[in-house]
This record gives sequence, C-alpha cells and structure tokens, in this order.
Amino acid sequence: MTSMNGANRRENASNLLTLQRLIKEKEAHIEQLLQEREIERSDLAKVTLEKEMAQAETVNQRAVIQQLNQQLENMEAVLQHLRDEHEQATIKLHEERKNLEDLQFRMEEENIDKTTLESQNADDESKIFELEEALMSAREANERMETELNKVRTELNNLLQKQSPETLALLNEGISQKQDKSLQRSEVVSEVSIPPNEKDEQTLKEECERLRVLLAERQTEAEDLLKRQSETIQSLTSEFNEQIKKLNSELEHSSVEMQAFKDENNALKLQNNELVVKLKSEIEQLNKQLTEQEKSANEKLLAFEKRITELNNMLEAEKLKSASSPAGHHQQACSEELNNLKQQQKAVLDDLTEYHNNVLSNAELCHSAQVDEVTSLQADNNENANNLLLEKIKAQEELLNEQKEQLAEFQLQYKTIIQDKENSESRLGELEGNLNRIKAELAESKVKQDELLMELNGARSKRDQLVEEICTMLGDLSVAEKSDNLSAVLHQRINDLKEQISYHEKNRQDLQKYCQTLESERNELESELTRVNVTLKNASEVQSDSASLKEELDTVRQKMLSLEKSASNAFDQLEVKSNELQAIQNQLDKVLAEQMEHEKVHNHTITVLETEKQVLLERIQEAENRLAQQQQQSKLPVLNMNQASQESEKVDVNRLLEEKASSEAQVNFLNSIIVDLHAKNAELESRVRAMLVGADEHLDSHSNKRTKSRGTPPPPRLWCDNCLVFDSHDTKDCPQTTANSKNYHNNGTHINNGVINNNNNHNNPPSSTDDSPHRRPSKTYHKHRISSTTQRIYCDNCGVFDDHITESCTDTQTF
Repeated sequence: MTSMNGANRRENASNLLTLQRLIKEKEAHIEQLLQEREIERSDLAKVTLEKEMAQAETVNQRAVIQQLNQQLENMEAVLQHLRDEHEQATIKLHEERKNLEDLQFRMEEENIDKTTLESQNADDESKIFELEEALMSAREANERMETELNKVRTELNNLLQKQSPETLALLNEGISQKQDKSLQRSEVVSEVSIPPNEKDEQTLKEECERLRVLLAERQTEAEDLLKRQSETIQSLTSEFNEQIKKLNSELEHSSVEMQAFKDENNALKLQNNELVVKLKSEIEQLNKQLTEQEKSANEKLLAFEKRITELNNMLEAEKLKSASSPAGHHQQACSEELNNLKQQQKAVLDDLTEYHNNVLSNAELCHSAQVDEVTSLQADNNENANNLLLEKIKAQEELLNEQKEQLAEFQLQYKTIIQDKENSESRLGELEGNLNRIKAELAESKVKQDELLMELNGARSKRDQLVEEICTMLGDLSVAEKSDNLSAVLHQRINDLKEQISYHEKNRQDLQKYCQTLESERNELESELTRVNVTLKNASEVQSDSASLKEELDTVRQKMLSLEKSASNAFDQLEVKSNELQAIQNQLDKVLAEQMEHEKVHNHTITVLETEKQVLLERIQEAENRLAQQQQQSKLPVLNMNQASQESEKVDVNRLLEEKASSEAQVNFLNSIIVDLHAKNAELESRVRAMLVGADEHLDSHSNKRTKSRGTPPPPRLWCDNCLVFDSHDTKDCPQTTANSKNYHNNGTHINNGVINNNNNHNNPPSSTDDSPHRRPSKTYHKHRISSTTQRIYCDNCGVFDDHITESCTDTQTF
C-alpha cells in the first residue's frame, strides 16, 4: 500500500509539473499574442494617423482649388467689365457716326441748294443774253434812221446848189416848208428814236439793279456758307481739342496712377520677396527641425525596438522559469512598459503631425492674405482696368507662377501621400497576414484549450478515483489496524491532498478566467478586423477621391493654361491697341495741323474775296454814276444828244457788258472756291470719320492699308477749267477750247506751270473801235482772275494760292 501511495504521489507530482509547464507555455504564447496585438494596434494607429493626414491634405488641396476657382471668377468678372466698357465705347462711336451722317446730310442739302442757285443763275444769264440781243437790234434801228436823215440832208443841199436864184423865193418858201416838214419829220424820228433809248436805259437800270440784288444775294449766300463752314470747322476743332485735352488729362491721370500702382506693386513685390525669403528660411528651419525630430524619432524607435527585442528575449528566458506568479507580474510590467513606449511614440508622432500642419496652415494663411491683398487691389483698380490691365496681368502672371510652384509643392506632397498610402496599404496587407496568422493561432489555442479541458476532466476523474481509493484505503486501514498514528498520518496526507486540490482548483479557475480573457481578446481582435476592413474600404474611397482630385488638378491646370493664353493674348491686344492709339494720336495731330493750314488759306481767301467785293462795289458805283450822267445828258437838245449819245452809249454799253461779264465770272469763281471748300471740308470729315471708325473696327488691317495707300497713291482726277466738271475730260481736251482760246488770249490771262499771269488792266476801258462789242468774255479768264496786274502762285493739287507751285507740291493726291 505504501508503494502504491508513493507511486500515486509521484504521478500526481508529475502531472502537476506537466500542467504547470503547459500553463507557462500557454501564458508565454498568450503574451506573444498580446505583444503582436499591441504592435498591430500601433500599426493601425499609424495607418489611421496617415489616413487623417491624407484627408487633411485633401481638404487643403480642395481649399486651394476653391481659391483658384475664386481667382478665375474674379478674372472672368474683370473680362466682363472690359467687355461692357468696349460695348459702351462702340455705342458712343455709333452715336458719333450718326452725328457725322447728319452733318453729311446737311452738307448734301447745302450742295443741292447750291445746284438750284446755279440753275437760277444760268436762267438769269440766258435772260440777260436775250436782253442784250434786243438792245443790239434797237441800236441797229437807230443807226439806220440816222443814215436816212443824213441822206435826206445831202439831197437837200444838192438841190439848193443846183437851183437858180430866180426861184430862190419860191424855193425859200418851199425850203421853209420842206424844213418845216423835215423838222417835223426829224421830230417824229427823234420821237420815234428816243423812246427806244429811254427804254434801253430803263431796262439796263433794271438789269443793273437786278444784278446788284443777285450779287448781294450771292454775297450773302457766300458769307453764310463761309460762316457755316467756319462754325463747323470751329466746332470740329473745339471738339477735337476737347477730346485731345480729355485724352491728355486721362493719360496724365493714368500715368500718375500707373506710377503709383508701379510703386505699390514694387513695394508689394519687395514685401512678397521678404515674405518669401522669411518663409523659405522658416521652411528650411522647419525642415531641419523635422529632419532632426525624425532622426530623434528614428533613434527612439530603434531604441524601443531594441528594448522590445530585449524584453522578448527576457520573456523567452523567463519562460523557462518554473514559478508562474512572478512570471505573470513580470509580463504585466513588460506590457505596461510597452504601452508606455507606444503612447510616447504616438505622442511624438502627434506632435510631429501637429507641427507640420501648423507650418502648412501658416503658409496657407500667408498665401491667402497675399491673395486677398492682390484681389483687394484688383477690386480698387477696376475703374482703371483698361489703363492698368498690363500691371494686373503681370501680377496675375506672378500669382500664376506662385500657384504653379505651390501646385508643384502640392504635387510633391501628394506623391509623398501616395507613397505613404502605398506603404500603409503594404502594412495593412502585412497586418491582414498577421491577423490571419493570429486567427490560426487562436484556433490552435482553442484546440489546445479543449485538450487541456479534457486533460483537466481526466485529472479530476483520476483525483476522484484517488479520493475514493484513499477513502477505501482509510476504511480498510481503520478496520485493519485501528492505530492512531496511521490515522494522523492519513489525516495529514488528506489535508495535503485537499490543499493540492484547492490549489489545482484555483489554477483551474485562473485558467478559465484566462480563457475568458482570451475569448474577449479574440472578440476584440475580430472587431478590430472589421474595423480594418472598414478602413480598407475607406482607403479605397480615399483612392477614388485622390483620382477625382487628380482629375480636378488636371482641369485646373488646363484652366491655368487657358488663362495664361488669354492673358498673353490680352497683353498682345493691349500692346497693339496702345500702338494704334499712338498712331491715331499722331494722325489727329497731322489733321489738326492740316486744319490750321486750311483755316489760314480760308482766311486768306476770305480777305481776297472781300477785296474783290469792294472792287466790284466800286465798279457798280461807277456804273451808277455813269448812268446818272447819261440821264443828265439825255435832257440836252435832241440833235446834240443824238450825236453825243451814240458814242457814249457804245462806250457805256461795252463797259456795262464787260463789267457784267466780269461780275458773273467773279460769281462763278466764288462758286468754284465754295465748291472746293465744301470738297475739302467733306474730305477732312471723311478722314476724321475714317480715323474714328478705323480706331475700333479696323485695328488689325489699319497699318497694312495705310502702308498700301502710301505705297500706291491714287491717280489724279480729271478737271476741266472751262466746263468746271470733274472726271469728264481735261482742259486740253475740252471741246470749248477752240471757241474760247482766242478770247482767252485776247483778254491777256495765262497760266503757266501753276503761275497765273493777269495782265489785263480793268481801269482802262476798251476802245469804241472794237469789232464785236457784244462778245461775251470767256469763263477761264475770270475763273483765275483775282486782282489786276498781279502774278500769283497757284498749286493745282492742293488748290491753294500764294503757297507753292504744282511742281514743288509734296501732296500726292489731287483735289
């Protein structure tokens, strides 16, 4: 029995040792699982931190994209404002065109009135010609009557000489009777001949008065036209001067503002450069600090890893120890140290992320402040957008360059994020592998737990059997020997066995608790697996968001490129417009100079016309005085009047006809000058209109057309000095030259090479022995006739007197 008891005790001791060893191994395995779980938790924390960093960076990128969109909207608003101003300018140009068309219409109406006046003048000339023919017929009748009277007188004298003195008395009576008859007859003839003279004088007076009225009307019309032209020229010059003053004031104001904006931009550039330098220095310092912190963190991580490896080694070494309670306490201490190290590592990483985020937020705030300043400057300068668009475009280019740099930095950050994301994905894959491995180990641990439970149940059954055997043995011993010593020993053994049983039950309860903790940890691991799956799904969503962000970045890049192109196009257009404005200003200066020259010529012509008007008035007064003298002479006796009036009438009629022709020629010459002035005014208006219209509608082709027009001048227009007609034939080829050349040379006016030689003396009247006193003078003589005994310089191209000859003219276009 003692041998059996010793064997049972040995078996129990061996079983207990095996159970203790198994428990230690399970505890070591569980500690490894806990360590791996904590490592996985740290990895998951890192992944979540990286995910949060990626989300924060995506939010920052979206904010940057929103800022870029706002800048694009501001640019579009500026472009819309420029388009509105362009439309307003076009509306103003249309209104000015309408005003110019109204002026053209008025000029055309005045031309129509002039044509009607010319037709009336032609009718008046035809009537005057008919009256002149009637005068000539009356003069011929008077001459016939005078010749008949002379014949009768000669016959009477001959008869008186032939007759004898005997019949003198009778003849005297007959002669007296005949003389009475002849006197009566002469009285009748004089009565018959005088009324036509009186009628002719009355008609001449009426014609002179009518001519005076016509001259006064024509002079008033010419003065009105000249006044209108001068008023239009003055209004145009005043308008142009006002426009030039406005443009000069605007240019000065814009130049001052440009200078101010340049100064402000230079100051802002200096500030931006200083800020950039400061930011660069801060970024470098931050990079240095980050590198140092990363180095320190890496060193700490290496130290932690070393410490973890040491702890693992210590755990493996302590697995071999037999005592379970000290090992549990040591495991708890190690786990606490590991948790502390992980918390320190998390704190360091959090500090690093916060510092990095603070640096990025400060940089973004500085950039947003700069952008706000630039946008505020742009909003303040929208009123002068046309003049300051160059500066804005430069600022926008600088902003675009800065934004490009920022985009490059964001791209680098995005690449780093993608790399971190890939690393996190690889880590997640490793974690999934570890989780699968942990699941397999958990399954194995479950199997082992089941085996341990089976073994515990077997041990319990064996213990119950041993207790029953001991009870039977005790009964047998009590029955057999009944000794006190054996009972005491047996009681001691029983107590020892009870203590061992209670100890084993405690161990069993501890194992059950440990199994429950393992099950709870397994549930936690499963929940963490679900969370990891959720994070994987979120990572896929982050990938999709990153792809969408890439697409948005591509669209933003395209928009930036389009904006750069539009900005460069606008810059080129502004340069072209500035060049064209300079060209237009130069042309306006030229036109103003030409207007001043034309005004000088116009004033000179007005003075010449006034002198000619005075000369004509003096001639009319002389003609009136002569008519008064003729009326006084007509009151003398009839015979003396017949002899003296015939010669004076011829002289006076010739003078009147010549003066009438000269006045008509002067009127025609004035009309031609008025036509030339109208043409020049119309041409100046067309030039100004072309300049104003060409400034907006033909900006691109203006310079090419101008060079073409300069390279190929238009051919000169045909002009006839006799017919006063353009584009029909030349003066040399005129059909009237053959009929009027003799009169032209007899009157003594010659035009040679642009010089008008007028050798006729108006003060000397023509002789009475002229073969054709009623001959009409030619128009060409009076067209170029201005003053007596003068040689005036004339240019056929410019239509200007006393300036230069046709050969020395610099103008290629003829008028």
